[in-house]
Amino acid sequence: MIRAAIWIVALCGLAALALPQAVGVGDFVCALQLNSHPYSDLTTDPRSQFHFVLLSKRDGVDTYEDWNSWGYFTRSFTGTDSQSQHFEIARRPPLGWDRNFPSVTTLNNGQFLITDIYLCDGSWRVSPKMPISSGQKLTVVGRFKQERDEEKLRIFGNPWVGSIESVPVELTLSEGCVTSLNSSATTSGVVFRR
Repeated sequence: MIRAAIWIVALCGLAALALPQAVGVGDFVCALQLNSHPYSDLTTDPRSQFHFVLLSKRDGVDTYEDWNSWGYFTRSFTGTDSQSQHFEIARRPPLGWDRNFPSVTTLNNGQFLITDIYLCDGSWRVSPKMPISSGQKLTVVGRFKQERDEEKLRIFGNPWVGSIESVPVELTLSEGCVTSLNSSATTSGVVFRR
């Protein structure tokens, strides 16, 4: 089950957004915001999360919602450990959807979309597998990508098409989190529409 909460928040202006580590390209600013409560280490605790933030720089930017197959795989991560080994972190394919149709969130200039990322909940996988250790440090870059590829998925409406990455942030992963990411499970369960 996906436990990603998404909010749209209208800002008075870009200056009101406190995202010191953000990258802006074209229509979006992209950032990863660490959760400071109770700590920023990622564990299998259901409250252990960080935030994937997209800030729109123009009106009418459509992003597919992550509860459906059009938006489920739009967020991913690259990671680098202290030995300079590179990893790809992506969503595990679900068993299916209880309902599946394209729906979008439309962002206007100054609005942002925050997605809570529960990296250790079993819905994410890493490739290649990471060495298991407690306190594994990983420098992570978030990626948001929506493609126009009719062979993979029929395109509906006029969604934003492109790719943007955040600046790197350092995450500390618990042993349980690394084990969850390394798990050979192929699916993460059924995705339920919120």
